[in-house]
Formats: sequence, structure tokens, C-alpha cells
Amino acid sequence: MKKQNFNTGWLFSAVGGEQAMKPVTLPHDAMLYEKRSKNAATAGACGYFPGGAYVYIKRFPVPEEWREQSAVLEFEAVYQNAQVFVNGTLAAEQRYGYISFFVALEQYLKAAEFHDTYRDVNEKIADLYMERYRKNYALQEYKNAICYIDRQVEIRENCYILVHRGLMHRAAMRLQKAIKDFEKALTYQPEDWAAFNNIGYSLKHMGEYEKSIEIYEKALEMLKKQNDKLVFPYSNMADCYEILGDYE
Repeated sequence: MKKQNFNTGWLFSAVGGEQAMKPVTLPHDAMLYEKRSKNAATAGACGYFPGGAYVYIKRFPVPEEWREQSAVLEFEAVYQNAQVFVNGTLAAEQRYGYISFFVALEQYLKAAEFHDTYRDVNEKIADLYMERYRKNYALQEYKNAICYIDRQVEIRENCYILVHRGLMHRAAMRLQKAIKDFEKALTYQPEDWAAFNNIGYSLKHMGEYEKSIEIYEKALEMLKKQNDKLVFPYSNMADCYEILGDYE
């Protein structure tokens, strides 16, 4: 992933004052342009600045090479109730303040017409949120990830993306949802060993050890058909036997 600084070349104004916007470089605090008042609603918490609603605009050309790349805009700290528009279309909303969030640009950029080569952008953003979820286990990060991976499923539903979403549900211990995705993945690729293995793993964590073993055996059967000798189903099945006290 290649990062590009996007902090320069912005214009801002209070809502309603777009005809007289001022150039700024981010980070920027629009509230500081207001006059202090002892009657400010937030009083000393915001330095007696009254605050308000503001508009920030950045116009930029879209390079031709972006047609075959995924473009993601990252906001590291925006105040609450933020809305992001791209070419006049609402692309994202963030209710909470000073929380970073991502916006997929492909479906909004005029030069980036809908094309197979970058349809995975929602998956990439979902992965970023899941990476953060695994660090702090904040439920909102998981929900953000699912929001984006759901969009990817709508764009192109197949075995791979369903297993990918199932793994996200599994990581958050939404095991019934995970199993549903893994089972649906098998309707696309009935011999996908990973889908079977993940169903078995989910059942194991639900305490259904006998059913889990049956599914792991299915995963091993699929691996044999592919002449593959991965150990994951064996080790997972061994865990179930150990829990059941069956050491033979």
C-alpha cells in the first residue's frame, strides 16, 4: 500500500459561507476563527469558542493510473458528525469525534468508472478495520469491517469473499454468522477444504465436538482429492478428541 500526503490544497468556510472560502493546510481547527464568548455553550471546555458547522473542500485531478488501483482516503481525526462527499455524492459519515476512518473512493471518482480491477477496495478497508479490532477488540471496529465487506459481497459474491467475511465473524465470535457464510461458500466451491475446516473450528468453539470432527474429516477428504497435506484439520480434530477424552 502506497501512502500519499493529502493535507495541502484545502479550502474551508463556515456552512453558508462557501462563496468566501479560505485556503488551509491540515490539520486545521476552524473553531479558532470564531469570536470567543462567555456565553459559549461548551464554556471553558472549548476555550469559550462557540464552534459551529464547517465545510472543507479539496479539488484534485485523478491520475489515469488510478483506474487500475484501489484508492482509499484516510481521515485521522475529524470532529463529530462528519460527512464526506465525493463529486457531490455522500461517501461516508462518522458520528463520533476524533476517531480515524477510511473512505473508498473508486465508486465516486469520475475517472474511476466501475471496473473489475479495483472491486476489492471494500475488502481492503474491511481488513484495515479488522486489524484494528484485533488490537483493541472495540466492537465498532468489527462493525465497520463488516459494513465494508458486506459491500464487497454485494459486488462480487463468491467462495473466497464469503470465507473472508466468515473469518471476520469468527474472529468476533459471531459463530452462527460465520458458519452461515462458510456453508454458503461451499455452494460455490463444494470441495473447498478451508470452508469445511472453518465450519469445524466454529463448531468446536460452540462445544459441538462430535459434529466438529465430522466436518474436519470432510476437510481432510477435500485435501486428499487435491493431493494436499496441510496439518490444520488434523491438529484441530486432535483438539476435539482431547476435549472428549478420546486418546486412541
